[in-house]
Amino acid sequence: HFPPLDCYYAVLTVTGEDGDAINFGLVDRIGGGMNFSSEESMVFEKNAVAGDIENPYEVRFSTASNAQMTFSMYPNPVEKGRTTTLDIPETETVTEVVITDILGTVIRRDTDGGREVKGLTTRGVYDIQVFTASGNVYHSRLIVK
Repeated sequence: HFPPLDCYYAVLTVTGEDGDAINFGLVDRIGGGMNFSSEESMVFEKNAVAGDIENPYEVRFSTASNAQMTFSMYPNPVEKGRTTTLDIPETETVTEVVITDILGTVIRRDTDGGREVKGLTTRGVYDIQVFTASGNVYHSRLIVK
């Protein structure tokens, strides 16, 4: 645990076969034995590096009462450089939108409370996570063509 940022860091070496799914979980034995899970997963790729000290691969965990939910975006797919709208319930206050590429590299963090993703100029598949003031985490994928 790294108290100044109130987060945990771990360095993992994962072995497997190409194409295997890698799922993430955490058991906090010190903090009361709580189990945390993540909807995030990766596909195993031989000799792949998902992050480093300067640009770590982030996995956000939630308890079962604070599970990730999916949402839709429109348009999706979207033309590169264009805007897509996040269809998050109006009752939610968006606090952060995290955009990662398929390898888990954080491309951008938006903390302006907006409900749009703008300006992705590289074609590809992006994971979009939306964090809300109520503690909910919404997850979806965006295709930029």
